[in-house]
Amino acid sequence: MNAGVLDTSVLVAGLLSRRGAAAALVEAFFRDPLRLGYTAAILSEYPEVLDRPEFAGAITPHDCIGVLSKLRSVSSLHP
Repeated sequence: MNAGVLDTSVLVAGLLSRRGAAAALVEAFFRDPLRLGYTAAILSEYPEVLDRPEFAGAITPHDCIGVLSKLRSVSSLHP
C-alpha cells in the first residue's frame, strides 16, 4: 500500500481537471490504492482552499465533503 501527503495545490488541480498527474493522484486516493497521512494544519487547509470563490462551480461542496470524509476514514493523522 502506498502512503503520502496530497499537497493542496495537487488536490485542487486534480479536482479541476480529470486529466493529468494531479487527477491521477486524486483518482487513486478515491479508488483506495493511495493512502494519505495528514496533519491538523492540512485538514484545516483543504476546506479553506476548496471553498475559495475562484473555485465556485468547479469544485462543489460535495467534492469538498467527499475529500474530507475519505481522508478522515482511510488516512492517518500525524502530529
